Amino acid sequence: MRDRRDAAIYRDSIKVTIPVGKWFFRPVFTSYVHDFQTEQIANLKKNFDNFIYGNYIDRWDVSGGLDIGYEMFDKTKLVVGYRYGHQDQGTVPNSAGVITESPYINNYQRFLLGVEGTPAPWVKLAVLAGPDVRDWQRVTPAGFDRGETLWYVDAMVTLLPTKQDTITFKMTRYEQPAFTSQSVYEDIKYDLVWRHKFSDKFTVGAGMTLYIGDWQDPVLRDDWIYTPSLMASYAFSPNLTVDASWAYDNAVNQVTSTPTNYANGREYTRNLVAASLKYTF
Repeated sequence: MRDRRDAAIYRDSIKVTIPVGKWFFRPVFTSYVHDFQTEQIANLKKNFDNFIYGNYIDRWDVSGGLDIGYEMFDKTKLVVGYRYGHQDQGTVPNSAGVITESPYINNYQRFLLGVEGTPAPWVKLAVLAGPDVRDWQRVTPAGFDRGETLWYVDAMVTLLPTKQDTITFKMTRYEQPAFTSQSVYEDIKYDLVWRHKFSDKFTVGAGMTLYIGDWQDPVLRDDWIYTPSLMASYAFSPNLTVDASWAYDNAVNQVTSTPTNYANGREYTRNLVAASLKYTF
């Protein structure tokens, strides 16, 4: 939802798992490049009631590290990990037309602890979480807490209560610079999905997503998007499947004291209906 429109977005990861007895070693490399495809224009007007222009600033994030896992229990591994990464943004003209860099360019170290595997036949775990330690490369605005502990989470828990039902809970959380280069926020997402198979051909499901953008001080902004959803899928044959889905977005500005005339513009509702036909060969 926050990827904006008319953008080119590249998310890549490379993981190589090397098993050694009850241990495994997993080198990891990830990259994220977000090209907003917007022309950078200086806002030279001082009367903001008559002229508003928002420059969307390209951003990117690269990181690398290592996970080490040990099979502490049957089919279940405890994992520790480390990442070193860099977050950057493109330049932007300020109100005087001078090219400036984002104050939120940073290097980070990420320390991770997690669990992976199937400790019971009815549950699957893939959980990795830990603190980020940030080294901010520019002078940040007054009121910004450079030493705040930020948390990274990439977790998925799958429950199999019956042979026909699957319940999946997923959470992601990470920090990144905002598209204007004048703030940073934690991108937080919770997903709860249920799927029920009436037969090998017919599957239905429902879900609920909570998507939070939590901006760091001194910016007063906290956006929540609630999205319930429904889906159905029918396989006419092993090669031909029809899917249909519905989702409803309800975006809410949680900071009523936001000092801007445009906070209400971040609130909206949207119905999204989709259908697809898939043929495999």
